[in-house]
Amino acid sequence: MSSNPPILLGLPRELHDRIYAFYITEDEGCYYSYKTGKLTTCSRQPLNIALAYTCRQISKEIKGVALRSNRVIFKPVTQAHAITASNFSEFLDYFFLRRKRMFKALATFITPEIAKKISARFLQF
Repeated sequence: MSSNPPILLGLPRELHDRIYAFYITEDEGCYYSYKTGKLTTCSRQPLNIALAYTCRQISKEIKGVALRSNRVIFKPVTQAHAITASNFSEFLDYFFLRRKRMFKALATFITPEIAKKISARFLQF
């Protein structure tokens, strides 16, 4: 018995990636469940990853797409977690502010080509 590869695999890889992202993206983001160690939808349902079980190639290609395509929300489960999360959030705010100031200070030295690369890599600029 011969099995035909899924039609999806006949498309260019760039389209695979877009389809996977569309398939697994949750509009309101995902929650990380500390109990299960997995992502869930905002309504606490498991993410629909049935596509990953269709064949090995798709399983390999779709790996990590949920993390790249969704905003992940971590809810602290203890007061200590809440304090750590708050400290980390403050650190990130400080880091992004410093990075933004650095790029503004260097703006006169940045060519349009470099500016495009920076904008593509760091969307907040």
